[in-house]
Parts: sequence; C-alpha cells; structure tokens
Amino acid sequence: MSVLNIYIDDFIGVDYENNVKGVTLEAVVRQVSKHKEDYDTIKVNLIDTPGGDVEQGQQISKYLKSTGKTIHTHAVGLVASISSIIHACGDIRTQDKNASLMIHNPYFSNVGAADASTLEALARDIKETENELAQVYVSVTGQPLDVILDLMKNETYIDSETAFDLGFTTQNETQELKPVAFINKNNMNESKKSFKDKFFELFASEFKEEASSPVALDVNTASGDVLVFTKEEGDIVEGDEATVNGQKAEGSYIIKDGAQKVTFVEGKVSQLEDIETEAPEEGGEDGISAEALAAIVLEAVKPLREELASTKEALASLSEKQETYSKTMSAVRKLVGEEVKTDTLAVSSKQENKKEEKKIIKFFN
Repeated sequence: MSVLNIYIDDFIGVDYENNVKGVTLEAVVRQVSKHKEDYDTIKVNLIDTPGGDVEQGQQISKYLKSTGKTIHTHAVGLVASISSIIHACGDIRTQDKNASLMIHNPYFSNVGAADASTLEALARDIKETENELAQVYVSVTGQPLDVILDLMKNETYIDSETAFDLGFTTQNETQELKPVAFINKNNMNESKKSFKDKFFELFASEFKEEASSPVALDVNTASGDVLVFTKEEGDIVEGDEATVNGQKAEGSYIIKDGAQKVTFVEGKVSQLEDIETEAPEEGGEDGISAEALAAIVLEAVKPLREELASTKEALASLSEKQETYSKTMSAVRKLVGEEVKTDTLAVSSKQENKKEEKKIIKFFN
C-alpha cells in the first residue's frame, strides 16, 4: 500500500493582526495535488499544531474526506483545539506515545465594542459551533454527548493511552519498555568469584529493596564506550547488532564487570569470549575481606540512607496532596472511566471579518 505524507505543523488559518499565515486549506490542497503518483492512503502528520480558525479547520477536514483516499491522521507533540478536529477526520487515527490531544469549547477573541443584542447573537453562534464540534467527537469516539461536552468544558488534555480508551484514536501505539538483566557470568563458579564480585554482591544485597531493575538496552564497556543493541532484551549472542556513537560497532570490546569480550564485524557480534578473572582469594590488596569492607562501606553510607528515608516520607506527603487534587476530576472519571489531564491554556487571536459583517468563530490555542 502506497502512502502520501503531508504535514500540518503550525496554527490553522491566518493571523491578520501580525500578518502571518499558518496552515490553510490552500496549503493542504497544494501538498496533495503536487504528487501525481498513485497512492492509496494520505497520512496527515499533525505536529505541534495549536489550533486556530474553526472554518479553515472544518474545510481542511472536509477536503481530506473528499479525496476518496484512506485518511490516516497521526498526532505528534500537542495537537490542540481545531487541529484535533482535523485529527478526528481520519479513518485511521494514531498518536505518538508522548503526544497529547487537547479539546475545549470555542470562544471569541477581540470582540471589541458590542451591544447586548450583538453579544446575544454571537453567543447563539458560538453555542451552535460548540455543538457541531462536539458531534464530531461523538461520531468518532462513540462517547455520550454529555461526556464530550464535559471534556470540552474542562479544556482537557488527552494522552495516548486515554485517547485510545476513549476512542479518539483507533490504534494504541504506546510501547512498553521491558526490563532485562545486565550481562553477567551465570556459569561463574562460586569459588572463582573475584574479590570485587563478592564485595558488590554483599553491598548490593543491602539495597535490593531500594534498587530499580537495570535495563540492558545499553551495555557499558571497560573502555567507556556504550554498546547500543537493536534488540530490547536477552543476553548477547552471535549475530546481534549494535552501534557505538551512532556508528556500526567494529572490533573487540570488554564488557564492563562482565568478564566477557565481544567482537564485532560490520556492526554484528561475530565472537564471544569468556575472560578468566584472577583475584586474591583471602581478601583485597590490603588484606581485608570482602565481608569486612562491605560492612565498613555500609556504615559510611548510613546517613545517606537515613536521608533517603526522609525524602521518601516527603514524597508520600506530596502524593497525598496530588490525590486530593485528583478528586476535583471525579465527575469526569465517573463518566469515562479514566483519569484525564486538564489544564487551562489561554490563547488569543485576531477575529476575521467575513461577508455581511458576520463574525467568524475561532477555536484558539
């Protein structure tokens, strides 16, 4: 299946006050029409687009649907306001795992001098537009209208997982990182363990409840280089691919603290060699045993551990405050079953005069 990529990476419409043009219907049509080759899908990449003119956004959505192609809309960064309506026009709707959609009620900016009758007319117009936009969200998500209206009223930021759960996206692209172990010598005989190995085992065991699981996507070497492997887990085996400083790994590297030499040819592991590590059997260079040294070091870091415990208590207190704040969103959580992020984003723009002095409703970031 061939795909045509187009990009919306600015505000929607024209800022007449500052004489700056964002992404318009004309610009989108130009991106599509200049490609004469055959394609089945138009992928609309919305990148940090804060919204803008409602009319322009609605026209862009209608145009994309009218092409007869499969429309794939993809959100990167913050896709807000009327830009989220463009995102909603996709047959396939995706979102980067760190991206957010933001939906809110439309409003006027720079209304200027207006009497009561004018304001009443504007209020009716903007309420009508609010309902039109809400119906778009309802049609693509399947959520009840009152839920959507509540999310819009609260100017809601929607992360990738919540967007999928609520139906704003059709595919969940969130990737979970899987923790795996560092390279180690599982076959190392207990009697052959070095002084250094014994010391670190004794020292680390005191902190096993406080330490986080290591991840072996990046493997340190004795020379200070970092081997970055393409796979996400497991021990290193022949054929594995890795890079160093962005270049294909080449030559031999000693795995730090792993007693293993790894040789690469054109970025692939060609050979693995175990390295025998000799160390004093009775103790370190000064004759002290691993057990005694571990005890000394543990005593030295005791104040640090006490400070860590105090910090954990402070974090627990902060967590309680966050829980109190989260209760303010209980109404939304009851309706949609998920906690959503809300915030207030003040945005303003210049109101554009149209034919017959009719005010154009804008949706601003």
